[in-house]
Amino acid sequence: YATELIKDYNADTLIRVGTCGAFAADIKLGEVIICMAASSDSGMNKLSFGSGEFAAHADAELFVKAVNIARENKLSYRAGGVVSTDAFYAPHHELEKEWQAHGVLATDMETAILYSIALKHKVRALSILTVSDNLITDEHASQEDRRSSFTQMMELALDVVS
Repeated sequence: YATELIKDYNADTLIRVGTCGAFAADIKLGEVIICMAASSDSGMNKLSFGSGEFAAHADAELFVKAVNIARENKLSYRAGGVVSTDAFYAPHHELEKEWQAHGVLATDMETAILYSIALKHKVRALSILTVSDNLITDEHASQEDRRSSFTQMMELALDVVS
């Protein structure tokens, strides 16, 4: 979808809002994660880089603006790295420990490839996530919370582009 938005609709700024699973016990459900960089266990970047590794990252201006707005609005947020995985619920407990050891805040399924595509096409991208699950404490947001209360990330995204 990102490639089509860029090529077919001339999008120059892409902001993803979605959910994620936290990798630290002190990250609370409903907390916002502003994604600076995204690691991945996916093979998508291997199609372009072979055995090389690509450091997929947000647009610096969008990232700084989001952090500043979140701070000004006193949102409960974290800013840092995430890991995008092909299998959100797969049991990779040892790998999760390694991500945690390297300061990765959470996992999702889209941020890394979104950032890679945006950087390739020289457009801006940012991923703003809400913690729906904590993979350490085994807490999970209810379906009602997921449907109705994860609005801070959307409001932040709108503030960033306005």
